[in-house]
Amino acid sequence: MERLRHESLPLWLHQVLEGARCAFVAMGRHGIIRTVMAPSRHLLAVDPAAAAGRPLSSLLTLLDPETRSELKIPTPRAFLRDPTPRHFTRSILVNASGREFVVDAILSPILGDKGRLEGSVLMLQDVGLTVAHERITLDRKMIDAVGSLASSMAHDFGNYLGIISGHASSIAENLIPQTHAHEEALRILTTANQAGDLTKRLLNLAKTSHPEQSAPTGEVNLAEIVADAITVTQNGRSQPAVNFNLRNIHRMQAVQAEPSQLLDCLVNLIQNAQDAIRDGGTITIEAAEKRDNGRRYVSLRVSDTGCGIPREHLGRIFEPFFSTKKSSSALGLGLTVVRNTVEWWGGQVKVRSRPGHGATFTLLLPRAKTQRRHPRKPQPSSGTETILVADDSPSVLAECAAILDAEGYRVLAASSGEECIALYRQNAGAVNLTIIDAVLPGQSAKNALQEILKLDPTAPVIMASGFSRDYVRTHLQVGAWGFIQKPFDAPQLVSAVRRSLDQKRVDRDAASRERRKDTPS
Repeated sequence: MERLRHESLPLWLHQVLEGARCAFVAMGRHGIIRTVMAPSRHLLAVDPAAAAGRPLSSLLTLLDPETRSELKIPTPRAFLRDPTPRHFTRSILVNASGREFVVDAILSPILGDKGRLEGSVLMLQDVGLTVAHERITLDRKMIDAVGSLASSMAHDFGNYLGIISGHASSIAENLIPQTHAHEEALRILTTANQAGDLTKRLLNLAKTSHPEQSAPTGEVNLAEIVADAITVTQNGRSQPAVNFNLRNIHRMQAVQAEPSQLLDCLVNLIQNAQDAIRDGGTITIEAAEKRDNGRRYVSLRVSDTGCGIPREHLGRIFEPFFSTKKSSSALGLGLTVVRNTVEWWGGQVKVRSRPGHGATFTLLLPRAKTQRRHPRKPQPSSGTETILVADDSPSVLAECAAILDAEGYRVLAASSGEECIALYRQNAGAVNLTIIDAVLPGQSAKNALQEILKLDPTAPVIMASGFSRDYVRTHLQVGAWGFIQKPFDAPQLVSAVRRSLDQKRVDRDAASRERRKDTPS
């Protein structure tokens, strides 16, 4: 069998090979391709006639699935020493066009008369769908278990926090301000408030780990979700300067997704990009229309100019609990949830990265079933009013200042009750609204509220707290206009501020009309 000819095979054998859905590459004794059999066009992207006479390395490359290092395919002469077939299970095949497949490969000797070595044959079977199904099934079981645990923990943890904060609040109310015991009670409340953020994270994890149990998907305006994700990730983070470059976002068709889960996915990708940018850089978010296997998608790419992902980690970044972050709070579930959520919607997640050259994550999101062009939802009207914010957390003050400043407001920041009262007095008549955290060091929030109302009984004040409205009910009863639950996001804060300012204007206009009625003509 010096030459192996495709035409010399019986018709029935051709049919068997076609039905096997495997590609066969037959080589002579020197490793030169003699013939390529079905399904060569699918896996190898080559015409069988054009492949004959070429070395195998010009047709394909096999990579290790974990390290992506090139696997050495033995030459036929290696079978002279050891005739055992070589197996390459779950390898990555890179064909002549650069496309990748997950394959099982077997290299076997071709023996002629009297066992004489005539060449070798490489059998390739595409197992990508099988591997993907196995991975998704395993990941789903693991994430489901974590989500159930997170939901149970968040429920119990929230109950314990309620008891702790309730008793600490009662103790603080009955102690003399500025004493050591009063300060300790306030520290307990502050710590409980911070623990409330952990509870929220656990609840978010429980929600995103069971996408099938969340709200149904619908038509989602991509531009709005991107804008909200940037707002969330920019506020309250200590990091080098990061610039955002948006391309083609507002021109895109709506996508089929669940808004809050899509927001969580984007926030995760943007925060990872921010963490990768060590000395300042750019995050580019770009959208485009794309077709894949006859389906129409909106491609959303998040690229950064950061440090990139090491080659040895690239194949593992979607694994549950895999993380390279040193922080003990890094669970290694963010990208797993992103991928599972997007795939549940019928989309795909792809990644490309080189160390030192940043990383690009691409979400292929299904286009919405209906395509009605919606104008961007109207934002609450902003203005030039002055807002006084009092909170003992520097990060919360910075977050509120950034959000309100972006809306055009002038912001005064106070980190204690005394500073809040002093700033209000110094800017008498100029402060249009005050936001006070229910737990402040020094002069209590209640005292600060009372002092402000002495200066202006009609002053609008919003009480903020990580606990329920019940914990600040006493403050609301002495004159606070409203309440906002912490942690809040940018739209919630802007909406609460605008609502209070507009209500103040309505009340003022009503009072003015009443005065005109009472004035003799």
